[in-house]
Amino acid sequence: MNVQFQMRSVDVLHVDDDADARETIGTAIAYDPIFNVRSCASGEEALAATAKWSPDLILLDLNMPGMDGPTTLMRLRERSQTAGVPVIFVTAATNTRELDQLRRLGIAGIIAKPFDPTSLCSQINGLLCKSHRELEKERSELQEKLAVANAIIDSSEDAVVAKDLSGTILSWNAAAERLFQFRPSEIIGRSIHVHIPPEQLTHDDYILDQVRQGRTIDNLETKRLRKDGTAIDVSLRATPIRRPNGTIIGASIVERDISRQKHIEAVFRKTNSSLEQEVAARTSELQTIINAIPSMIAYWDRDLRCRFANSAYLEWFGWAPEKLVGCHIRTLLGETLFAKNHPYMRAALSGIRQNFERTLVKADGSIGYTWANYLPHRNESGEVIGFFVLVTDVTEMREAQRRIKESEDRYRILADNSSDLIIQLDRDLLLRYVSPACRDILGVDESELLGKQPYGPIHPEHVEQLQAALNSLLAGEVEQSSISIRAHDRGGRWIWLEAVMRPLRDLESGKIDGIVGALRDVSARKAAEERFRLVVESTPTAMVMIDRSGLISLVNRQTERLFGYDRDELLRQRIELMMPSGERHGHQAHIDRYFASPAPLDSSQRAMGPGRDLYGRRKDGSEFPVEIGLTPINTDEGVMVLGAVVDITLRKQAEEERRQFNERLEQQVAQRTAELEIANKELDDFAYAASHDLKAPLRVIDNASKWLEEDLAPHLTGENRMNMQLLRGRVRRLEKLLDDLLQFSRVGRDTAGTEVISGAELMDNVLVLVMPPASFDVIVGAGFGSIQVFRMPLQQIMMNLISNAIKHHDKAAGRIEITVEDRGSHHAFAVKDDGPGIPPQFHDRVFKMFQTLKPRDQVEGSGMGLAIVRKQIELSGGSISIESAEGRGTTFRFTLRTPNSAKERER
Repeated sequence: MNVQFQMRSVDVLHVDDDADARETIGTAIAYDPIFNVRSCASGEEALAATAKWSPDLILLDLNMPGMDGPTTLMRLRERSQTAGVPVIFVTAATNTRELDQLRRLGIAGIIAKPFDPTSLCSQINGLLCKSHRELEKERSELQEKLAVANAIIDSSEDAVVAKDLSGTILSWNAAAERLFQFRPSEIIGRSIHVHIPPEQLTHDDYILDQVRQGRTIDNLETKRLRKDGTAIDVSLRATPIRRPNGTIIGASIVERDISRQKHIEAVFRKTNSSLEQEVAARTSELQTIINAIPSMIAYWDRDLRCRFANSAYLEWFGWAPEKLVGCHIRTLLGETLFAKNHPYMRAALSGIRQNFERTLVKADGSIGYTWANYLPHRNESGEVIGFFVLVTDVTEMREAQRRIKESEDRYRILADNSSDLIIQLDRDLLLRYVSPACRDILGVDESELLGKQPYGPIHPEHVEQLQAALNSLLAGEVEQSSISIRAHDRGGRWIWLEAVMRPLRDLESGKIDGIVGALRDVSARKAAEERFRLVVESTPTAMVMIDRSGLISLVNRQTERLFGYDRDELLRQRIELMMPSGERHGHQAHIDRYFASPAPLDSSQRAMGPGRDLYGRRKDGSEFPVEIGLTPINTDEGVMVLGAVVDITLRKQAEEERRQFNERLEQQVAQRTAELEIANKELDDFAYAASHDLKAPLRVIDNASKWLEEDLAPHLTGENRMNMQLLRGRVRRLEKLLDDLLQFSRVGRDTAGTEVISGAELMDNVLVLVMPPASFDVIVGAGFGSIQVFRMPLQQIMMNLISNAIKHHDKAAGRIEITVEDRGSHHAFAVKDDGPGIPPQFHDRVFKMFQTLKPRDQVEGSGMGLAIVRKQIELSGGSISIESAEGRGTTFRFTLRTPNSAKERER
């Protein structure tokens, strides 16, 4: 019996705006009799063609004028006759992001341009087979899931309803029938509004709006109608229903009856409200009475937890009622006070009333004194179940006692422990009190001075000054007198004392009946002031000190030499005398602002007039640039400001010369940059024109050879056909060479590549683009999972190195290992293969342009790949090296900066 098999033909729609591409693909597919091809020049034509005809396969170009490839795909999938037709994109795009976006559209595959026409049919068949297997697998899994889902839905106690986006009911499970009394045949195909009360229709609009946006709604409480028209309370969950491609086509609604729960809640709320109102009224009355009592009242149970506290108690401790009630007394009092009061608590809980005084810390941190009473509370059987606390604040009484005591002791304690010499004189100017500090300051005991006038130790030159000050105080002419005097100690050494004295008045009459004074040893400060004066005088920098009013109180020799004035001409003059006339107006305002907020006394000098050019004016009227540092100084007369004035004439001249030099240098750099930009533009134009102009005749040669081979097919020998293939191979090699030359010229000037992705994502993209043969194992190190990298140029570098390892391998199967090491500022990569290896003498040669180690008839390539790799790495700030020996495989090692270090370098 003769059995014949007839294979069904495949109708193919090819959409491409390039006529050459349509012709090339049409010719290539025509070799396989199973394919019937129909071509369209645009997406619009494709839509028109498929209106009455449904293809089995669509080949779609990516970039077309008007309606591009993705838009055409979307429009085709909107139609039922083309929604499930497999689509293969035929594109020259190499951008990984674009390719990823295409794959996410659910296409059957991608064929990259340029392609080998002889292998086009096999690529299409392979992609269709893969797509068919995946589709069958998904259909099988979907059927299994659907069977399980239907079983679960039918066994559910909740009503499960499916509806489309218009609100039409699509499914109705058994629980929905029991709950709402509609049989499936009575409601499927009808609007969902049939069992929704009119006042709840806005809920359904909201549900559909959320579902259309892909959102899920949980626990929405609403009402639904039964078949008899009664409304019941339900809680529902709504989730979107999607097609396999993600398109939302409807909503799944799960509804649960909560009518009984709602009824119980209503009854409970009504009962609870009534009880709460009654309790609140009684509690309010009692609370008002107790809160009106000024004493602190609280109640603590046997577990020492608070059950009640009045307003006075809460205010004392600063606690809110809801915080204190239920709180343990240990938490309120703290460990220390709790330990003190615990014996009284135990006694009260044993039935014995307790009374005691206690010091407490108030909420504001102040100390309070209280009188506490713990009163046991017994139940009907006489058992103590808690105790009342009644606390009376006696702080004011204790404070009054404390102030009286302090008023008696304060001055004695202060005087006895002061490091200053405290004295008290009566109206006869006899010493009635001398503090113990006289032993440290004068070296004598206070008993040696009591009952005497204070002039004994005073230097003769200052006795008259001291007498005048004391007499002015006794006469009531001044309320305070401050003088500096010298006195001798027991050893005869003269020391400086600073005396501050005030009159003493009788508390009842207000009359002056004595004088109190404090004398401080300021000898060290006087010595320091002298040393300061000598340092200022000898410094090589001009120094000027002014007071708050701008008057000059100190200058040194260098100031005289720099400004041309004698010292007597500057002292007690205003600082504006040394300034240009244009700067004098308003200078006092600057002085006032500085004295209002001077630099810290321990800080370094603070620059005057930041951002402004300052000038000084000599006695002869000439002006010169200066730099002034300001330092606040504490003196006997108050805070003064010491200014250090530096003549910066030479520095200004040097800065001007440097500025002029920088301007000339910037002009030269700008000129060189412009010339370089013009040269780069010309190089780009030349490279593009050369590539484009040379590729055009190459395409003509390629097409002409195909036509000749077709026209002369009956007359060609096997050798002739081989020569034709060799010719087209040379054409493809030259096109690849032109592309690589153009790419090599652009390395380092392409602004792309700043996108940062994970190392794992980058290697996934590289392996998808390279598509290594199944016989090759490509091992990606775990280090890629924890790093972030720039997508470009690393992706192109990895593609070149992996492709080279496969292309130049001496066996049909092989192993390639890719590893990375994070070294902080850079990543160290390695690509290792087990191929034939490269002899050491050729290690430098492989990175040069147009260099191959094998004849190009044996290995297809332009000889530019590693040259492009090295240029990209070096321009990115990295380096590359090779480790290899003949017969031992090859390892390429290279480094690239990490994204973080690259950003730091840019800053």
